[in-house]
Amino acid sequence: MLGVGRTTAYQLARTGRFPCQVLRVGGGYRVATADLLTLLGLAPVGTEPCQPTPHGQPSPSRGDT
Repeated sequence: MLGVGRTTAYQLARTGRFPCQVLRVGGGYRVATADLLTLLGLAPVGTEPCQPTPHGQPSPSRGDT
């Protein structure tokens, strides 16, 4: 859906350049569902869209720090 392969997606996550928030959990990665839906233009009703920064990380516009 994002137009990148698995290897590229892992590389982007490792380097902090994945286009939405990625959390490192144990030996794996987890993508924030709300951020992914927003990126795909499918944001759930009643949510504020996240705005990616130039480095591909979401901005703290939702109160995240």
